[in-house]
Amino acid sequence: MNAIWGTDLNGRWLPLAPTAYLAEAELHDLVRDAPQMLPLAGTPRLTVLGREVRLGSGYADLLAVESTGRLVVIEVKLSATCRIFVRVVRTAVGRAGAQMCRFWRCQPVTTSSV
Repeated sequence: MNAIWGTDLNGRWLPLAPTAYLAEAELHDLVRDAPQMLPLAGTPRLTVLGREVRLGSGYADLLAVESTGRLVVIEVKLSATCRIFVRVVRTAVGRAGAQMCRFWRCQPVTTSSV
């Protein structure tokens, strides 16, 4: 069983009950304060650079950098539907692409909406 553990008032270890988040801002704060909790491949060390960072024509929820110098765009969403997931991925890739185009001084490619 995967779980996050904590101690009760008597010091006994118990799995913590899942908690719902009502606002994305709470998740932004959680990821900003503990980016190592993200389920990422390998063991990258992330440093969060900013919140609601302007990228291209939109904003990234969080912008971080790995210890290798690679930028990481983090989008936080409460909805788990497939349509939302596709929009989030498209938005994140588009924003990252816009930043790369600024760096390489090229023209960004636009995509049609899903």
